Amino acid sequence: MDAKKGGAVYTEHVNHLLNLLDLSTQSGILSLAPTEETHAGPWRAIGELVDGKVTACKVYRTSDGRVIIGGPPALDWLKAQGGMYWQLEEATTQQTRQTQGSSRTPLTGASPATLSQARGSRPAPFSQGSQAKPRRTLLGQQSVALSSWTRLHRQVYALVDGERSSAEIARLLSNKPFREVEEALDALRESGFIE
Repeated sequence: MDAKKGGAVYTEHVNHLLNLLDLSTQSGILSLAPTEETHAGPWRAIGELVDGKVTACKVYRTSDGRVIIGGPPALDWLKAQGGMYWQLEEATTQQTRQTQGSSRTPLTGASPATLSQARGSRPAPFSQGSQAKPRRTLLGQQSVALSSWTRLHRQVYALVDGERSSAEIARLLSNKPFREVEEALDALRESGFIE
C-alpha cells in the first residue's frame, strides 16, 4: 500500500480505529503504514479482521519483508506509533463465512498467556491427522510467500489450497519427512496465514 495514495485514510489513534471497526463488525484485511519513516525504518502492518476483531496481525519491514513483530504485541506496538494511514479491503461474503467457521482467537486485548490458554484448550487442526485440509486465511489470501521464510515454508504455503490434505502436501514434497511438513503447517497456522 502506498500510504499516501489509493484511498488510504489517516488516523491519529489506532485505538479509535480498532474501536470503530469493532463497532461496525467489519471483516477483511487491514493495512497500516506510517506517515513518515520511524526508528524502526519503513514498515507496513497487515491485520485480519473478522466481525471487527483482529485475529492476526504482523508488522513487516518494507525494505526486506521481514517480520518486525506479530500477534498481540504487534497491536501494542502499533498503538504506540501515533498517527498512521490505514486502508481496509473488505472480505467477500464467502471469505467471511469461511473465517467465521474457524476457531481463530481475536487478538485485540488478548495477552500472549490468554492466547496460549485458548490454543491449549482445543486441538491444533493439523494434529488431527494427515487428512486435515489446510486452507489460507484472509491474511494468507492477501499475502505472498516472503523471501525471509525458509524454502520449506514457501513450498508448503504454495501447496496449501484447501483441497490438498497435509498428507498430500507431504507426498508432493517427497524429499521432506512428514513431520517437517506438519511443523511447517503448524508454523504457518500460528502465524495466521493458514487454518
